[in-house]
Amino acid sequence: PMERPTQLSVKTNYFKVNFDQVGEMIQYEVQIHDAVRKKKKDADGNIIEPWEFEFALKEVRGVAKEVHVEKVGQLSRRILAALNRENGRAGNIPPLTFDGSRMAYAPQRLFTEETAESRRQTNVASGSGSGRGDSGRYGPADTGNFNAPQAPSTLYNDYYVKAKSTCDESDEMADRVKSYWYRIRLTEVGTIPLRHVLENLTRHQIRDQEELNKVERLRQALDVMLKSGSFSVMHAPGKSPRRFYFKEEEQESIIGRNLGSLFRDGRSTYEPLVGISQAIRICTNGGVFVNADSCINFFDREYFYQPQGRPLQDRTPVRLLDRREATICGVRVRDLNRKIEDRKLREDIKKAIENVTFHVEYERTPTPEWLDRQRDRGKSDAQIRRMCVFTRRNQKMKRDAKKENLGIFWSADDPREHSFAFQPRPPRRKDGEPEKEVKPEDLPPPVTHTIASYFRERYGIELKYPHMPCVHIGKGEWYPIEFMFQAFQKSRDANSTTHVKSILSYYDENAGTYCVENVTRLMSKMMQLQHDDVFRQFGLRRSDEPVELTAKVLQVPSLAFDGDVGANLRNGSWDLRDKRFWRAAELNSFAVIDFDSARSDPNRPPQSRRFMDNVLRVMKRHNMSMPRNVDYNIALENVTVISSGHNPESVYIAFRQAIDRARDFYLMDRTRYFRNNKVWFKTYALNPIGQACDALIIPPETTHGDNCSVYGMLPADVHFQTHEIRSRVGDQEGEARIMVKVRAQGSREIILDPFNFKYCPDSRSHMGFNPDRKEWLPVDFHSYIYKVYGPADTYVTEQEVQARPKLLLDITWQVERVAMVFCYLRDDSTDTYSQVKMMGHYEYGVPTQCIVSKNFGKQRNPDQYCSNIALKCNTKLFNKWNNAMAWKTQDPTQPGEGIPWVNEAPTMVIGIDVSHGLGQDSISVVAASACMNPSCIQMAQTVKVQSKSDIISRQVMTGITKNLTMQFYQYNNNMLPQRVLVYRDGVSEGQFTTLMTTEVSYMKKAFYDIIEAIRGPDFTCPNAHNCKKNGCCFCTPLMTYVICQSQHSVRIVPSRPHPKDKNVPSGTAVDEVIMDYRDGFLATKDVPKEHPPGGSAMAVFEQPHEFGYDFLLTAQ
Repeated sequence: PMERPTQLSVKTNYFKVNFDQVGEMIQYEVQIHDAVRKKKKDADGNIIEPWEFEFALKEVRGVAKEVHVEKVGQLSRRILAALNRENGRAGNIPPLTFDGSRMAYAPQRLFTEETAESRRQTNVASGSGSGRGDSGRYGPADTGNFNAPQAPSTLYNDYYVKAKSTCDESDEMADRVKSYWYRIRLTEVGTIPLRHVLENLTRHQIRDQEELNKVERLRQALDVMLKSGSFSVMHAPGKSPRRFYFKEEEQESIIGRNLGSLFRDGRSTYEPLVGISQAIRICTNGGVFVNADSCINFFDREYFYQPQGRPLQDRTPVRLLDRREATICGVRVRDLNRKIEDRKLREDIKKAIENVTFHVEYERTPTPEWLDRQRDRGKSDAQIRRMCVFTRRNQKMKRDAKKENLGIFWSADDPREHSFAFQPRPPRRKDGEPEKEVKPEDLPPPVTHTIASYFRERYGIELKYPHMPCVHIGKGEWYPIEFMFQAFQKSRDANSTTHVKSILSYYDENAGTYCVENVTRLMSKMMQLQHDDVFRQFGLRRSDEPVELTAKVLQVPSLAFDGDVGANLRNGSWDLRDKRFWRAAELNSFAVIDFDSARSDPNRPPQSRRFMDNVLRVMKRHNMSMPRNVDYNIALENVTVISSGHNPESVYIAFRQAIDRARDFYLMDRTRYFRNNKVWFKTYALNPIGQACDALIIPPETTHGDNCSVYGMLPADVHFQTHEIRSRVGDQEGEARIMVKVRAQGSREIILDPFNFKYCPDSRSHMGFNPDRKEWLPVDFHSYIYKVYGPADTYVTEQEVQARPKLLLDITWQVERVAMVFCYLRDDSTDTYSQVKMMGHYEYGVPTQCIVSKNFGKQRNPDQYCSNIALKCNTKLFNKWNNAMAWKTQDPTQPGEGIPWVNEAPTMVIGIDVSHGLGQDSISVVAASACMNPSCIQMAQTVKVQSKSDIISRQVMTGITKNLTMQFYQYNNNMLPQRVLVYRDGVSEGQFTTLMTTEVSYMKKAFYDIIEAIRGPDFTCPNAHNCKKNGCCFCTPLMTYVICQSQHSVRIVPSRPHPKDKNVPSGTAVDEVIMDYRDGFLATKDVPKEHPPGGSAMAVFEQPHEFGYDFLLTAQ
């Protein structure tokens, strides 16, 4: 094996941001309102000639209609892009950097008080305005803001621009989409002094909250800059996206081999797109980096795939109604020429249309009069054809409040579904005719139309499928489904098995060092597309080379099996072959439920038989104790239940049958297997003082019925008597213990205790234990004999007993039913698995081990698979008496057992995670585990439920802490932990501060309560004045709270990979250069300034301003 290094040169997916010309960054708040442009009128209400225009805000019930940018990110980006285009035409105005949120940035001031005033005066006709806002409303006017805390007012400027609300300017049909006016108000919030912030970061001079605010505002600004340059050249779905996807024409060179076949599928209505996710990271010592990573998602196609090089006009759009496949949005329809009546089909179609974004497009048949009129206006034939096309872009189905809140009519030509009265226009006035007033009686009478007849009469369009549905898109507009085409959007159902496998195959293709190389290639391509680099406008420069640094490689822990046989660890895995477990558990009995053989030939052995033969053999090889005196083949025939498991009831019945069969075979001996072989079944039972010990089951003579008692015998030194007998000699009664008379080698007769006598199924012979030689020797069974309870060794033979001996020790409620139930599953679906676990844990209290048939069947080395199963079984069969552990963990350089640091003092290691219900489920499940021993192998668990929240509530955290601590206390012979190491998962980055101020305090309070309860009411904290019974470091265990984030985007690979391994070794740690800066001063501000009487002031073993937040640890 390769020698493990202590340090390793690695490359990361971080790219340095260099500050060439450091200046200031101007921050603006963005407000957008709907506006209208009106012709100016004079005092008499007449329109001024030549026309002049003025602007006003649209109002709804007297309130200006605002565009909420946080809800409509794409629309706000279109509006701000229009502003940049207008400013670009004006010249000498720097572009605005934005991402669609409320904040935007510029490298210079877009306006000053002087220029804003002149703009207001000179550009009134174009609708610009300016002024000062209310004092105290925005950044510079807010008291305490870092930029200008004493600013008396704020400066804003208004801009009026036209933008398209439903598509980008680059859309091929943009010229046929109406534009709307919007007012943009930019309010200057403040400036971000780049040089000042960077110098403070580099010199570790972040001393207060004000300086931290500067750092955070800088990060937000750089994040907006990072996204702003990609909107025009890449797909960016969402309101404020972090993931950008390359457009279709760029995908051919980057999508790779595995995803490429799916991308080039000419019949698929969706496509995979590769993109890049980016985020700004301000790291140790003031370093600023772009953290980039590849990403994949599936999108609905607007056009079917077409190989590159073919004309764009040859592309085929994706229709919602597919005539060839007879489907609507993928839902098959029996007949496109008949109205859909089936309720289930209607519901499926409705749901499918709700999940898709679509375009509406149709072409009218012009009348000769209209054509002549357009030609008279100088329109070319191409322009006229374009004018005949009507379109609505990127629409969704909406419910019509005026039509009983419906979103679909199920036929375009059925008046029972929908009809309406249409008022034709009056005849058009001919050129030269004087304008005259049109009276109501001069108007043509209204005409009642269906949607199909309306398009026929109004636009000359004869619907091909008049009996198919019509969809409402808002504002009373209904269109036939045949006019609708699928629009580009992120797919709603991209979680199918095919999608997941395709994505995983892409990441497999780009694993190891290829991961960072692929990200570097994507970064370079994106920067080539961004011709006008936003960073350059601010005096910044992005590197296209990944950062290299030196990582630490942690020491590999040492594992020892039975006989101190070590294991060769490599990347967190090792081989279990030929290893005997350190302390093996006993599998005294078992039952099997086979969910895979219900459809098999009943005359053939069940599918599970091969697995059970393998796993029992492997368990024995790992030193696990197998059922004593039991022939496995006979046992499997009697304790295996075959079930379909197709519903919960069948699983319940199968589980009950398996438990009953195990009881009949092992405890009742209804097959007379143990009687015929002159032995007893060995198991565990509770002794008279409540402790577990070995027990032999004495089956009753009569086993009819299900309520027979279970009798047994315990070791002689625990409980001697087994029977009450009456001897023929002297007609004496007394209590006795059944014994076994055997013939050993040399024809000597020996009397053995039943615990020293066993049956070997392989050789079909008996063995007896010789206590002098401490070994098992072959013997021949002779007869049973009874040893009378008393000071003298008095024996009574079976022939001397008058009647059937009476059994004495009823252990029905003290003996375990069955040690483990093996469940052989057909597949890895969670339904049957969940039911099995429910039955085992809650109904019968029996450990279960599930095996998936297809996983075992495809193993080329079944023994390795069975070794992993044996490892799980050994752990599940652990109890206080066998203390089973597959291995022990130790530091080879130090004596003793356990993980370094954990074994230096009583330490409890706790892992906590929170998972949430899906959708509208309002429940969160909090699960926690704690290590009971220094090797961190023996675990205790607890589960709690709370209202849906990432932060654990006081009640739940207190309950978890007390539960696990008391289990640790009992396991370790009434010893409390001195240190606690907590690993907390399931927390987002924005909740770190909340978590540290709530959950940690809850745990400390719980520890204090436990210590107070154990030590009594006289217990007081040495730091009682500051502690106030809430728990502190003087009276509760020292706590280390580690927040884990497995869903991070940091990638590290070796700079110079080994030919056989292109990943970094497990245990590679990075704790500098690319780790986030940390508010170190906050880590010490809450340390109590006071200290206990007689104690010295507290020392903080961390530099208050040493940044590095905190470390990355890899695992494979």
